[in-house]
Amino acid sequence: MSPEEMYGLSRKTGQGGFTLDAAVEKYPALQKYVKVADSAGKKEKKDLPEKTNPPMNDIHLIEADVIKLARDLVRNGLKINES
Repeated sequence: MSPEEMYGLSRKTGQGGFTLDAAVEKYPALQKYVKVADSAGKKEKKDLPEKTNPPMNDIHLIEADVIKLARDLVRNGLKINES
């Protein structure tokens, strides 16, 4: 393999690039060093919902609910059903 071809293998873009496929085609002995991609064995990425922060209004409502719950506990105490 010429120095230009070796350098071309290291280039990702631009002119003078020498792809791995072209190198294996031109020099079949390189095949034993190249792992063949198996598209059937790859797992597909699942579409996950985009993470979003709750609106600030909802946070205040939640905080207000916690405060109300705490007031009720202080006034009425904690009631546990005993059987």
